[in-house]
Amino acid sequence: MGGMRRMGRLSALVAVVLVTCAATDGAEKDGDYLKPGTNTEDAGALMVKAFNAFSMDLYKKAGSATEGNVVLSPLSAGLLLALTRIASGGVTAQELGRALHLPQYERVVAQGAKALVSSLQPPQNPSGNAVLRLANRLYAQRGLRLMKDFVGKARNYFEADAQELDFHNDQEATRDAINQWVEEYTAGKIKEFMPKEWPATGSMMVLVNAVYLKADWLNPFDKTELRRFYLSSTSEVDVLTMCQIASLNFGNLQQLNATALELPVKGGRLKMVFILPYSVDGLPQLEAHLDHLNIKAIPWKERTVAVSLPKFHIEATHDLVSQLKELGVQELFTTNANLFWIAEEEAYVTDALQKTFIDVNELGIEAAAASGMAVLPKHSTIPAEFDANHPFLFFITNEEAILFLGRVKDPRQK
Repeated sequence: MGGMRRMGRLSALVAVVLVTCAATDGAEKDGDYLKPGTNTEDAGALMVKAFNAFSMDLYKKAGSATEGNVVLSPLSAGLLLALTRIASGGVTAQELGRALHLPQYERVVAQGAKALVSSLQPPQNPSGNAVLRLANRLYAQRGLRLMKDFVGKARNYFEADAQELDFHNDQEATRDAINQWVEEYTAGKIKEFMPKEWPATGSMMVLVNAVYLKADWLNPFDKTELRRFYLSSTSEVDVLTMCQIASLNFGNLQQLNATALELPVKGGRLKMVFILPYSVDGLPQLEAHLDHLNIKAIPWKERTVAVSLPKFHIEATHDLVSQLKELGVQELFTTNANLFWIAEEEAYVTDALQKTFIDVNELGIEAAAASGMAVLPKHSTIPAEFDANHPFLFFITNEEAILFLGRVKDPRQK
């Protein structure tokens, strides 16, 4: 039974959607934005390497925050943070750079982002290819005087256009506009992206990223049946499991006590990689050693593989603020933040979240993510909340003597 489990029976798994994202040869050359000796392709490669390292770090934080399934898009969050990085300075820039594993040169970051974003854009003739969409957007308070340099870099290097909205006087319309944009770019998979408390009163800007992909397996699964899935060595359930026998890339990762399987999709730009621990209870140990996992360096061998893979559907919401703070990004979320290059008004980030979706079935994969960061001016304060929705005490005084006091346990009683 152990051999069959290594061949494909999934008692526990880590699923990774891997995007082939090498810098494109056609990326615009801009020597002024590069460290001497660094070309466009080098900058793109540096950005990919940085984002892959950030991916593992962010996964560890997200995984430790929940006991259940996890899906997140480090790419979606990372692009917003990289955009913030080129508008920051001082300690704020240093913390962002370390967390993202970015090069210290802002110009390399900008050119690397351009190469990465360009490589992820859909081909001119998408027939037969997977659908992959990526978009960034800046939503700014109407009348806010943004720094021209920041707007130019956002557009040139991140393909992020700016749009004015009225955060101060029409929060509902603002929220609806952003939610509609996210829903459109994610093919309806991420709905109501912004919670009702967003944007906070006094917000000056919201940065948003959306990613969507849909791809059919190169070899669709031809059979689905109920099979046993081991939640642990002492707990098991029956789940719908997809089965096939095909010639696939298979890897043995002895250092991680795991095997790897690569499932290709039509179009060739995307692939899905599964890492399966040898042991039913081996996932925690595998996650603890993710730093030793290099997806690009897996020793693949083409083999005939009997694959048994459970169908799964995951939706998640991540509080990026808490996770980023654990990664060392602290000052960005305080009034000490150095974001002087965004607007004439000093600002800091108050909220950051991500919503994600993935569905894996017999035909292929569909995944979507949206990330957002809310920016407030430093002179603005977020209203304190006093929601008296449970029993409370009350006092009436003349600033010296208590005239009346009491409690309310049930407002319906007289």
